[in-house]
Amino acid sequence: MPISLERALLNALAAPDPSATGERLSRLAGIPAPEANAMGAISHRGVAERSDRSLAPRTAVRALGVIAALIAFALLPSSADALTSQVLQASASNTPGFADSHMNDGSPSWTWGAATGLGGLTVRSQKSGANYRMLLKWDISLIPLDASVKRGDLDLYMNTSNTATRSWQVLRLTNSWVEGTSTGAACTTTGVTWNSRDCVAANNWTTAGGDYTATGAVTITGSGTNCTNKWISTCFGVWNIPTIVNAWLTGSGNYGVLIKDTVEGNAQGYAYWFSSKENSAANSPKLTVYYLRKAQNLTATAGNGKVILNWAMPGGTPDYKGTMIVGGSDLTSVTNFSPVDGTTYGSGYVCGGTLAACGVLLDDTTSCAGGTCTATLTTTLVTNGTAYYYKAFTRDTDTTYCGGGTGACYSGASAIVSAKPMTTVSPDPKWGYSTINGASFAPPGLDAGSPGMVVFGDSTSLHFVNASGTSAGTWVVAPFTATGSISKRPPVIPSAYTTTGVNVTYATSQDAASPANGYLDAVNTSTGARLAAWAGQGTFSGNGLLGGAAVWLQAAGNLTFQPGSVTTDVVFAGTRNTGAGSTTNNKVYAVNGNTGAVVWTFSPGNMDIISSTPYVDYSNSAIWVTSRSAGGTGQPSVWKLNAATGALFNGGVNSQDKWSLGDIDASPTPSGNGQYIYVGTVSGTLYAIPIGGGTAIACTPPSCGGSTGAGVIQGLPWPLWNGNPETIIFSRNSTVHSVSFNTSTAAFTTTNWTVTLSGTPTVSAPIDDGTGNNIYVGASDGKVHKLAVSSGLEQGTAVTVTASGTTVGDPAFDFTNNLIYVGAGDGHVYAVTPW
Repeated sequence: MPISLERALLNALAAPDPSATGERLSRLAGIPAPEANAMGAISHRGVAERSDRSLAPRTAVRALGVIAALIAFALLPSSADALTSQVLQASASNTPGFADSHMNDGSPSWTWGAATGLGGLTVRSQKSGANYRMLLKWDISLIPLDASVKRGDLDLYMNTSNTATRSWQVLRLTNSWVEGTSTGAACTTTGVTWNSRDCVAANNWTTAGGDYTATGAVTITGSGTNCTNKWISTCFGVWNIPTIVNAWLTGSGNYGVLIKDTVEGNAQGYAYWFSSKENSAANSPKLTVYYLRKAQNLTATAGNGKVILNWAMPGGTPDYKGTMIVGGSDLTSVTNFSPVDGTTYGSGYVCGGTLAACGVLLDDTTSCAGGTCTATLTTTLVTNGTAYYYKAFTRDTDTTYCGGGTGACYSGASAIVSAKPMTTVSPDPKWGYSTINGASFAPPGLDAGSPGMVVFGDSTSLHFVNASGTSAGTWVVAPFTATGSISKRPPVIPSAYTTTGVNVTYATSQDAASPANGYLDAVNTSTGARLAAWAGQGTFSGNGLLGGAAVWLQAAGNLTFQPGSVTTDVVFAGTRNTGAGSTTNNKVYAVNGNTGAVVWTFSPGNMDIISSTPYVDYSNSAIWVTSRSAGGTGQPSVWKLNAATGALFNGGVNSQDKWSLGDIDASPTPSGNGQYIYVGTVSGTLYAIPIGGGTAIACTPPSCGGSTGAGVIQGLPWPLWNGNPETIIFSRNSTVHSVSFNTSTAAFTTTNWTVTLSGTPTVSAPIDDGTGNNIYVGASDGKVHKLAVSSGLEQGTAVTVTASGTTVGDPAFDFTNNLIYVGAGDGHVYAVTPW
């Protein structure tokens, strides 16, 4: 079941440690810690800048949808990565479904089902008819029938040990038997014996001594160690019997196991006595089963040139690490493919001639803990009129219990589903809204207080538009008229989580005066009116505001701002001044979110223009800001400020709270583990900055990022938060690039690919689809393009939203309504269905 942002916030705010609320919020919303800023309102993962036009942020809609339809979510903090385990053991002598006994070829009609004392259970090898075999059975109803068992550790408590070195074998029984109630006597009514499954000749074993198969048999050897009054796991190890347990679950019948000496009939005689459930429930035979459950409810829905796959991950523990989807047109190959534990496959792995015939379409590492999660994958590796077949495997990266290796453990396959895509009339774009007053390249924010509303600005106005339903693409309320031009995405905050008490958005704008004046407006998204408490506030004469606003929410992390001991939400914005002195006289403002009054101003005297949106670092109570640097590296262009006071975080130490990296227009964005901040420069260099301070690590073309491509890094670098090394996607003028950064070794390790779209259009900054498998970019050919993360190859047919030659801005996702929003140079904002 999807989790709403409101639910995530409520869970986060209920956390007992307020100092960690921001991190809890980010985890509850499905976004890696330590940032609650993916909400966009709490803070902002960045707003890209291209020729002073706003491009893609990691928008609020990503968090507001809480990736409900695309990626796993957690209702609780993630558990450790491990397989589910279940201990099977009798809790009392009469526990239903559990049975233990032994049998003796020297007394073939005797039964010992209720035996206690020293020889409650016995395994013995001895000449002249004194071989003892043990029988054990557990109730497996606690193991789901769809479980794929990776280990089954059988452990016994030894009452008395023989120090001779012997080997014992566990075999799967193939016929039923009855424990009986005798403590050791000739069978008269019921109970298993050497000859009979249940006392009488009519129930005799097919072969005296038990019916069993050697398939899945396991042997361990006692090394002569005295194991008296110990679990054998502490002396010799355990029997690992996954093949046997899986057979029980898959219809072979759970008749338990037989344990015997591998060499019976020894002249000297070797006996070992173990605890039965009648001796001690706590020391009764124990079977610990480790397993993965299968993906649930896989469905395939055909579309025009595409198949949409939906499934659910198993609920509860463990913290499954994603899903593998295999599919294609070759039913035999799809049916026969089974991943090998410990092996890494990856999207694009071919299992049947071609990827379209049989291939791995998705191999992600997304966590899912504490409840059921759902996911959706759209595959465009299809041809209309052809039938395709798909199956899913859950996966986990803890291989401890499945043979080791650096890959993953895989569940069994889901049921195979099929679909045949057919040509239909394309419904895209879903709608196009005219901004009235010119182009709007900034993706919209989503009003969490009204999930069907998107909010965006143009050259004079802030618009509030229905996202879906019969009124899609129309006003919710009349636009708010701003004093200047709005060029960045406005963060939108639901009333329950802002100190204003209303659904509010904060919009920055700048007029055309020289020097430019800046404006910051707080607007009620339910009415379209400016907050009355802001009367007389929010105007910054001679200080333009082209960059976006970021917000510290007290609901996400308590902080007192100085001077004045302010405990309301606080809005941050940097200036883009014009005219004389504009390369050094820029500032960062912190503004009271309730009243519009300035709380503090950071004005170092050597700050160039700011065209980006600050990043709010809740973990460190810091604000990260990027700026230009007067065309060189003589001035800082990355700044880390104390969020509460506006002072440089470490007192103004180079490479600790300020870095001179050359001109930067793009916003800072964090790595998935929160250890680094990524920034992209106007010259095309990508940097990773240690969040605690230190030398910035450079990825400089052509040695890093690919030998092709030119121009600035378009907007913020886009880390996929997909583990370590972490994949980072970024765009330049006409190219899209993929590189990898290892946060452990602090090095860019791989240039994955560089792609130029057909026709060489200019491209927007990228955004991924939430699965980590595909990215979307807008382009100057009037289209939205979808690229595979693994290869950069275009997926399916690009969606045309406007005339060729018209620039399409950066995509933003609304996972709640399953829509992609883009602004375009024709003065419209479009809603497109993901494909």
